[in-house]
Amino acid sequence: MRRREVSEAELNQILKLRERDTSWLSIQRKTGVPRRTAKHAYEEWQRRQSIEELKAARVNVATEALREHVNSLVELAKFFTAQECRSGHKQPLGKRCAKGTGT
Repeated sequence: MRRREVSEAELNQILKLRERDTSWLSIQRKTGVPRRTAKHAYEEWQRRQSIEELKAARVNVATEALREHVNSLVELAKFFTAQECRSGHKQPLGKRCAKGTGT
Protein backbone atom coordinates (compact mmCIF):
# COMPACT_ATOMS: atom_id res chain seq x y z
CA MET A 1 0.00 0.00 0.00
CA ARG A 2 1.32 3.42 -0.97
CA ARG A 3 1.83 6.00 1.77
CA ARG A 4 -0.41 9.06 1.61
CA GLU A 5 1.39 12.39 1.22
CA VAL A 6 0.51 15.13 3.69
CA SER A 7 -0.10 18.58 2.18
CA GLU A 8 1.65 21.66 3.53
CA ALA A 9 -1.61 22.94 5.00
CA GLU A 10 -2.26 19.59 6.72
CA LEU A 11 1.29 19.49 8.08
CA ASN A 12 0.91 23.02 9.48
CA GLN A 13 -2.32 21.98 11.17
CA ILE A 14 -0.65 18.86 12.59
CA LEU A 15 2.26 20.95 13.90
CA LYS A 16 -0.09 23.39 15.62
CA LEU A 17 -2.05 20.58 17.22
CA ARG A 18 1.11 18.81 18.42
CA GLU A 19 2.32 22.07 19.98
CA ARG A 20 -0.78 21.82 22.17
CA ASP A 21 -0.01 18.16 23.00
CA THR A 22 -3.03 16.92 21.07
CA SER A 23 -3.18 13.13 20.83
CA TRP A 24 -2.64 11.44 17.46
CA LEU A 25 -6.19 10.11 17.51
CA SER A 26 -7.57 13.63 18.03
CA ILE A 27 -5.33 14.91 15.24
CA GLN A 28 -6.75 12.22 12.97
CA ARG A 29 -10.30 13.28 13.81
CA LYS A 30 -9.60 17.01 13.35
CA THR A 31 -7.52 16.80 10.15
CA GLY A 32 -8.81 13.67 8.44
CA VAL A 33 -5.19 12.47 8.11
CA PRO A 34 -4.64 8.92 9.42
CA ARG A 35 -2.76 9.10 12.72
CA ARG A 36 0.20 7.00 11.54
CA THR A 37 0.57 9.16 8.44
CA ALA A 38 0.35 12.31 10.56
CA LYS A 39 2.90 10.97 13.03
CA HIS A 40 5.28 9.97 10.25
CA ALA A 41 4.97 13.42 8.62
CA TYR A 42 5.56 15.10 11.99
CA GLU A 43 8.65 12.97 12.73
CA GLU A 44 10.03 13.65 9.24
CA TRP A 45 9.51 17.38 9.81
CA GLN A 46 11.37 17.12 13.14
CA ARG A 47 14.29 15.33 11.42
CA ARG A 48 14.51 18.05 8.77
CA GLN A 49 14.43 20.76 11.45
CA SER A 50 17.21 19.04 13.36
CA ILE A 51 19.37 18.78 10.23
CA GLU A 52 18.76 22.45 9.41
CA GLU A 53 19.71 23.48 12.96
CA LEU A 54 22.94 21.48 12.73
CA LYS A 55 23.78 23.10 9.39
CA ALA A 56 23.15 26.56 10.85
CA ALA A 57 25.37 25.76 13.85
CA ARG A 58 28.16 24.58 11.53
CA VAL A 59 27.88 27.76 9.47
CA ASN A 60 28.09 29.86 12.66
CA VAL A 61 31.18 27.99 13.84
CA ALA A 62 32.86 28.32 10.44
CA THR A 63 31.99 32.02 10.26
CA GLU A 64 33.51 32.68 13.68
CA ALA A 65 36.65 30.69 12.82
CA LEU A 66 37.04 32.66 9.60
CA ARG A 67 36.57 35.95 11.46
CA GLU A 68 39.28 34.97 13.97
CA HIS A 69 41.58 33.88 11.14
CA VAL A 70 41.12 37.17 9.27
CA ASN A 71 41.76 39.14 12.48
CA SER A 72 44.97 37.16 13.01
CA LEU A 73 46.06 37.90 9.43
CA VAL A 74 45.37 41.61 9.95
CA GLU A 75 47.49 41.64 13.11
CA LEU A 76 50.26 39.76 11.32
CA ALA A 77 50.13 42.24 8.43
CA LYS A 78 50.34 45.15 10.89
CA PHE A 79 53.40 43.56 12.48
CA PHE A 80 55.17 43.11 9.15
CA THR A 81 54.38 46.62 7.93
CA ALA A 82 55.44 48.41 11.12
CA GLN A 83 58.93 49.75 11.73
CA GLU A 84 60.49 51.40 14.73
CA CYS A 85 61.84 54.92 14.60
CA ARG A 86 64.98 55.82 16.53
CA SER A 87 62.78 56.75 19.50
CA GLY A 88 61.27 53.26 19.63
CA HIS A 89 57.82 54.24 18.30
CA LYS A 90 56.09 51.90 15.85
CA GLN A 91 55.31 53.53 12.51
CA PRO A 92 53.90 52.18 9.25
CA LEU A 93 56.56 51.67 6.60
CA GLY A 94 57.36 54.86 4.69
CA LYS A 95 55.96 57.17 7.40
CA ARG A 96 58.04 59.54 9.45
CA CYS A 97 57.86 59.40 13.23
CA ALA A 98 55.72 62.25 14.51
CA LYS A 99 56.61 61.65 18.17
CA GLY A 100 60.38 61.74 18.13
CA THR A 101 63.30 62.73 15.99
CA GLY A 102 62.26 59.81 13.81
CA THR A 103 63.30 57.92 10.78
